[in-house]
Amino acid sequence: MFKIIKLNDFSYPDSLGLLTNDPMVQSENFERTLAGKGLTDVLDLEKRSSWTHKSTFHIHILPNEVCHFMEQNNILTYKDGMKYGPFSLLKYEEGDFFLNHRDTNMSNEIDGTHEYTCLIFCPYGEDYTTLEGGELMLRHPDGLYEIKFDPAVETRQGRFVMVIFSIDMYHEVLPIIKGTRYVFKKPLFVKKPSTKIIKTDEVDDLCDGGGGFLGGGGGDY
Repeated sequence: MFKIIKLNDFSYPDSLGLLTNDPMVQSENFERTLAGKGLTDVLDLEKRSSWTHKSTFHIHILPNEVCHFMEQNNILTYKDGMKYGPFSLLKYEEGDFFLNHRDTNMSNEIDGTHEYTCLIFCPYGEDYTTLEGGELMLRHPDGLYEIKFDPAVETRQGRFVMVIFSIDMYHEVLPIIKGTRYVFKKPLFVKKPSTKIIKTDEVDDLCDGGGGFLGGGGGDY
């Protein structure tokens, strides 16, 4: 499965609070992204070169289209009244990349079945209009098709865009040629039969169709 959702209701930069001079996104708040090797994570700059923010982030309000997609696909969004799982913020600078791989299956008895990865590409920074490279390449597990998605088509226009894909798909990030690529990432879990389903009126309260924002509690941004 591969899905693109243009987040037209998000506005740059107020919906994220990511101002150019915001200390939250200064270099010292990022560290090298680790690469999965078996059941462990290691620093392997030949396989993956990018940066991960030291804090995690929550989207408090989702546009209606996203909420409806999550509901239709039985994807967990809230648990015990709290946003279900934070996003990581990844930064790709010039020369950064991620070789062809599949995401680690994080399914467990508590979280349900990990079936999808969710990405939100962000038009952040003084040079976001000059982003070149960093395309997301996705390949069907049996080689039936290949998708080349260029997030810069949207982010150059100051727009956010969400991409959701099945974790059985192979994918890679092509090297950044120019500019910086910011993307929020999180795993999506499908509800198990015993998982409580949020009532329709509860979902409506959370999905107002307006611009969402990222922030946090418990010490996270």
